Amino acid sequence: MKVFLVVFVAWSFAVRASAQSEFDKANELLRTMQSHRLASRTSEDRDRVGIEVNLTLPAVGDLLTNAILKSLNANSQPQAEELARRIKAALQVGPAEPGNEAEAFVLPFGNSPTPLYVVAYNIAFCAVCTRSWLGAFGRKDGRYSLIAMDPNFLPNQSITVVPLMIGGSNEVRFLVYGTLWGDTRNRLNAVAYRFDGHALKEVWSRIGLPRGSLEIKARTIILSYLVDPRSPQDEKRETYLVTPTSIELQKESNTP
Repeated sequence: MKVFLVVFVAWSFAVRASAQSEFDKANELLRTMQSHRLASRTSEDRDRVGIEVNLTLPAVGDLLTNAILKSLNANSQPQAEELARRIKAALQVGPAEPGNEAEAFVLPFGNSPTPLYVVAYNIAFCAVCTRSWLGAFGRKDGRYSLIAMDPNFLPNQSITVVPLMIGGSNEVRFLVYGTLWGDTRNRLNAVAYRFDGHALKEVWSRIGLPRGSLEIKARTIILSYLVDPRSPQDEKRETYLVTPTSIELQKESNTP
């Protein structure tokens, strides 16, 4: 076990010191970890992979943060769509097909040439060991820096990230939602955040909604879920109004 850890740590530093970009280094770490997982046969192998996961996933996050900062501070700053594509490519292990597609979102806020960027992604390795990451990148002293982050905000679930804006407001608010992987009840988790210039703050949430679904229409958030998972006909529907200062329950109904 000690020999394995020494070899793995030495290999990790060698990868970091290579001439590849941080995006490529992150992808290489994930692919190597995946190959070790697929080759594991014994309980001892699985224990080693568990240790490797705990070492590798934070390292991948650090590499991606460095890569994002280098991209944003480059002379030719990438568009949000291009940056999201690069993050997804770094996270993708195996064919990009339904059920195995990397999840990454980059939302720009503000109309200036140097907007604030909210970045969220999943480092997906298995249904119960996925790390999610959320951060805000803004200009400080003429360069982009990581201003705030939540390193594992909604683990072990899919994520979708959408902005929540009213009219021409430049306030930074966004919604993250998704369902737990491998959960037979398909429970939905949804969290709304606000960035105040210094920290990411949770302003609203609905957690653990069985067979939950979410829809956003104009200024409303519509949630549907089962009141009792054992009664698939008993569905509840909640409609929330997104105002300039809050998210308020507007109406609710049950469909027996």
